[in-house]
Amino acid sequence: MNGNVGRKKDVRTLVLVFVLATATCAARASSDSVYVVVHGDTAVICNVDVPHYCNSTFAFDVGRSHDTVSVVECDTARARVRCICTFDLSISVTGLQPGPYVGTVYRRYSRVYGYPTDTTHSIGAVPFVIGSPGGALSQRSYQSPCIRYLGTDDPPQLPFQFYLRQNYPNPFNPVTTINFSVPSGRDLVRGADGQFSIANRQLIILKVFDVLGREVATLVEGVEEPGYKNVQWNAGNVASGMYFYRLQSGRYTETRKLLLLK
Repeated sequence: MNGNVGRKKDVRTLVLVFVLATATCAARASSDSVYVVVHGDTAVICNVDVPHYCNSTFAFDVGRSHDTVSVVECDTARARVRCICTFDLSISVTGLQPGPYVGTVYRRYSRVYGYPTDTTHSIGAVPFVIGSPGGALSQRSYQSPCIRYLGTDDPPQLPFQFYLRQNYPNPFNPVTTINFSVPSGRDLVRGADGQFSIANRQLIILKVFDVLGREVATLVEGVEEPGYKNVQWNAGNVASGMYFYRLQSGRYTETRKLLLLK
């Protein structure tokens, strides 16, 4: 009996490890904030809801010392567009040795890329602890698509494209939240009152599946107006384990993993 319980715990631990190793930064922090997700010898330093030019292309310079991991973000786009939107950025650093660290994030503006002066600003610093022995050093960066429009009222504050965000919390028990965006279509008109309206809507399907591909829940299935959406899934009636949630609309499909631990 005790052996079975031990094996079940091992399986749950392995599933949790897999999800944390592959998860991206979730929408769970305030604007332009920093947090760190740790798994084994890997630290994922996240900078979320970063307001910047819509065509920004970030490069990352990572520095490591015995107790600090510093990340310098730099927008390398050589032209600027008028609109501003938010991005999620992250850098995953693997192979850190055990011990306490501080993850720091800076943003650099360079004249090489069209800014008037060379300046560097501190965005945030977060302490974290690595508990597992380090392996080979490696790193990987991520920049999300434009998530949320922050420009003036011309054009309206609507998404530019579909985007499915990582659920939060994750792992969860038994309720989790899923955010997604539905972009504006071509039939965007301004009325006599100066307000924008959408002449077309889109069929949106958001479903949850188990690891065998069987449908577990339908969270959204219907015509939706463009905008930023969120939906909750209460998984109180399903078993613990890994599941997949998939957003579909026309030719667009995106799938992410989530983990239910009871």
